[in-house]
Amino acid sequence: MAQNSSLFELERLAINFALSANWEEAIRTNQDILQIEPFNLAALNRLGIAYLKDNKIDQARKEFEKVLKIDQFNSIAKNN
Repeated sequence: MAQNSSLFELERLAINFALSANWEEAIRTNQDILQIEPFNLAALNRLGIAYLKDNKIDQARKEFEKVLKIDQFNSIAKNN
């Protein structure tokens, strides 16, 4: 249960960092989420977007490719 609440808190932080355009913290927080849940599609997509916004195109592409290996129809990954 503690892991779920910490995951929920990390997700909330990741979203808030993205909404405030704090891309470095958004990247770090989504990476933290992926340490707990490596196949978390939302975190992978958020990480890809954060990398894009931080002008780290190659890293963004890698994250979106990971998403598409799990879900080939994922519209966020396909469109970025």
